[in-house]
Amino acid sequence: MVIGILIRPGTAAARLYKSEVREEKIKPSITNTAIWWIYLLYTILGIVLYVLAGMPLFDAINNTFTNLSTGGMSIKNNNIGACGSDLITLITIILMIIGGTSFF
Repeated sequence: MVIGILIRPGTAAARLYKSEVREEKIKPSITNTAIWWIYLLYTILGIVLYVLAGMPLFDAINNTFTNLSTGGMSIKNNNIGACGSDLITLITIILMIIGGTSFF
């Protein structure tokens, strides 16, 4: 998605995209879709739920990003079990399912 937004005509990335996929530009189709809004909603929702469950803000932001994109990695050595909360574990499970079944 980052390439789709930052791509400029005439660059190597634009030529590679054109040769691999299609002729039309990707930028207008990505920026006009709801994918960004859905991902932003899930991210904000995850951060808010983690903070309300007692997780520090820094941990909440990082865990939300990793749960939506990679399916459950954490910034602690003991993973999400380091928090010691069943509510945080439940929030993590929900975010992992959302991240794994969504279209982004």
